[in-house]
Amino acid sequence: MFRTVEERDGYLAIEDHGLIGDGATAGLVGRSGAIDWLCVPRFDSEPLFCAILDRERGGTFAIRPEGLAEARQAYDGETGILVTELRQVDGSRLIVTDALLFHAGANLTEDRPAARGELLRSVRAVGGTARLRIEVEPRGGASAAPTHAGMRIRVTRQPNLELWLSANRPLAGLRTDVELAEGERLDLTLSWGGRPDPHRSPSVERRLEATRRAWQSWTREIAYQGPQAALVRRSAITLKMLDHFQNGAIVAAPTSSLPEAVGGSRNWDYRYTWVRDAAFSVHALRRIGMTTALRRQGHTSLAPR
Repeated sequence: MFRTVEERDGYLAIEDHGLIGDGATAGLVGRSGAIDWLCVPRFDSEPLFCAILDRERGGTFAIRPEGLAEARQAYDGETGILVTELRQVDGSRLIVTDALLFHAGANLTEDRPAARGELLRSVRAVGGTARLRIEVEPRGGASAAPTHAGMRIRVTRQPNLELWLSANRPLAGLRTDVELAEGERLDLTLSWGGRPDPHRSPSVERRLEATRRAWQSWTREIAYQGPQAALVRRSAITLKMLDHFQNGAIVAAPTSSLPEAVGGSRNWDYRYTWVRDAAFSVHALRRIGMTTALRRQGHTSLAPR
């Protein structure tokens, strides 16, 4: 259902965000079209985008339609691929598909990396011509240099992090104004897993389909058939997006936290495994038949708290 996009003091409500993940990291996508939380290359890396905590200095990867009125979000079936539909005041719409991509043939039950180290943002115009601005603003600032595959981005706060932004149409820089006629598409790929080779990399469609198949293969192992089956299965996918592939530890949450009181000391970082929370997660997965996952998570942990 479409709802008005409302902010309070410049911030969306927590429930107005959808989660994407790949077993190495996770991001939060707002109904506004902005990714306001993402740490790369790991859950516990320094945030690349964290406007969810500081809208002025936190940084964001935003798709900003002109005259945004309302929006809605849903997942692409039983996957971690998120679809955000943005409706402008003139009635034109944008459909944004966000995914942290998997390698072709990835098996999410195995103890091996599945993540490509790539964020895909695919934007398609439907119901009229749409005007929008693309903003890539890493926390602390960044500079961009053109390459044959798009742009190389150097992040001021993280000089050892190599980012590559590629697209299926020319980009003016870290801020680009775009007009999409009905049916046209803009594909944006932010990479940190190595310099992309446009001549050897699979197409966007093939990479997205590989990611979709990996999720579908994993969800086929869910054995639950009780009440609210759709919600239980979606909850299992959410837990899987928080499962660190290197050791099977489930992080307590994809973000840090907000303090109980501003300026107070009770401000914990939930991007680690908390024994209590991990125990609840393992118990829940066991009840729905995910025994393969339990064999991994029963003897490992990531920086337990």
